[in-house]
Amino acid sequence: MIQHSKPFFDLHVFCCTNERAENHSRGSCARSNSVQLRDYMKSQVKKLKLEQSIRINASGCLDRCEDG
Repeated sequence: MIQHSKPFFDLHVFCCTNERAENHSRGSCARSNSVQLRDYMKSQVKKLKLEQSIRINASGCLDRCEDG
């Protein structure tokens, strides 16, 4: 039996950086500065020395556009 140690991270934050066509009806997270948001979150995690417990992840569309 394989024993698993503590997970690498306590928390994963997913930031959609999906880019759709310019005229797409749902818009585009990337065109709404999500890449800059992801980079800011990563820099804050590093600044607060939380990079061992929090991972900021880029993701594709999570189908939550209208909820965000």
